[in-house]
Amino acid sequence: MINEIEPNFYRITLRMPYRLRHVNAYLLVHDKELALFDTGLNTPKAYETLIKDLSGVGFGIKDIKRIYLTHVHTDHCSMAGLLQKASGAEIYLSKAAFEEYRHFRQTDPAVKQLKKFYARQGMPAHLTDLVIEEYEHIRSIITEFNTDNFLDNKATYEFGDWKFEVVFTPGHA
Repeated sequence: MINEIEPNFYRITLRMPYRLRHVNAYLLVHDKELALFDTGLNTPKAYETLIKDLSGVGFGIKDIKRIYLTHVHTDHCSMAGLLQKASGAEIYLSKAAFEEYRHFRQTDPAVKQLKKFYARQGMPAHLTDLVIEEYEHIRSIITEFNTDNFLDNKATYEFGDWKFEVVFTPGHA
């Protein structure tokens, strides 16, 4: 579902198959170009909803020129690579978030780190294996992307007539 918050500024609500039922992405429009803030969870339904919502306001995936990621949890970034491939959009995120994403993509070191962490906490191996299984599933949802566009704390960025400031808020991700 897409809602116009202000002229040329939209909220897109994308459903998720989890207890947290949806995530919001935001869209800025300038001329015939779009900037998307977060992408939602990479599911066929979310992708179809995004296409339908963009179409409903006169745009398509190819009109996305920039993708800004607030953090690299699957519900906020997992369609980024898919959308980048389809549109040629540039992806922007903090350097710390990109490093986390790259670590997440390296299966063996990340799994080894998880096993070590849970073993230190006293978790039985069979339960750790279930966590690793879920981790692998979540990791597989995030489509691969690359970027060298890093957002700096307190820096101001522009997209057409829009200006916004990056505020680094560690803790959630």
